[in-house]
Amino acid sequence: MKSGQVILPTSSRWGVFMLSFVVMFIFTGICTGVLENLGLTERTRVLTLSVIQGILAFTMPTLLTWMLTSRDPASEIGLRQHVSSRYWIWIIALYLLAYPGMCQTVFWNEHMDFPASMSGLEQTLRKWETAGADTTDAILSVQSVWGLIVNILIVGLFTGCVEEMFFRAGLQNLMVRSGIRPVAAVWIAAFIFSAVHMQFFGFLPRLLLGAMFGYVYYRTGSLPASALLHGLNNSVVVFTTWLSAHGIINNDIDSFFINESGFPWIFLISLAATAAFLYLTGRNSRMFKEKT
Repeated sequence: MKSGQVILPTSSRWGVFMLSFVVMFIFTGICTGVLENLGLTERTRVLTLSVIQGILAFTMPTLLTWMLTSRDPASEIGLRQHVSSRYWIWIIALYLLAYPGMCQTVFWNEHMDFPASMSGLEQTLRKWETAGADTTDAILSVQSVWGLIVNILIVGLFTGCVEEMFFRAGLQNLMVRSGIRPVAAVWIAAFIFSAVHMQFFGFLPRLLLGAMFGYVYYRTGSLPASALLHGLNNSVVVFTTWLSAHGIINNDIDSFFINESGFPWIFLISLAATAAFLYLTGRNSRMFKEKT
């Protein structure tokens, strides 16, 4: 992705992004039909489709948009921005401080109850949730080390990278370049990121994760920074699920930080620590005074 001549005007960016997404989404649908007729196991079919979807529907729209409307697409995407060691420490610390609070949010969202008048809607949403969980179980329920490695590479790292390419380097980036305030762009992109997963009882924690990834992307200007954080989060889930299946740990790592009843001390401590950390390491902090 080298600097070159702009092929299309910057005013066409949204059109290129949306049109290319629709076209690539159609191609992905065609590939889905082909894969269903090849007699593959469910796990192989889903993993293969994940790779195809990641390349076509998530990566290509962003690449095409910036390659056609920018002289330096790699910079626009955030592939040239150097991230110093201090920023990497900041990213990991942010994730660790926020993680316990995220776990509690997952629990609350999963156990959300609808009013009696909306019981039909709740049952429908939970059926969708169960179907998604069954697919996830088919992917993650592997016993071999090789299966674990494949899952980390595809479900963990690859998925994290391509989703960041679309939602942060594409959607969020385009909104900021269109004049939308960065904070609003971060949350709008995070909302769409969570919504497209079609899991209502996981919507809130995924929204917060998306906002964290978006903030890291905005703060560092680096796609690898948010992509690796996203990949790390996915890989933690993959790895702990594998450990649990082998009886190495008794429960998912998420359950270590959950208060099922009583006052949510861990959640509040995590929330306060994360907020204080973000405030103390704000853009004007001496910690990041030098340009990176």
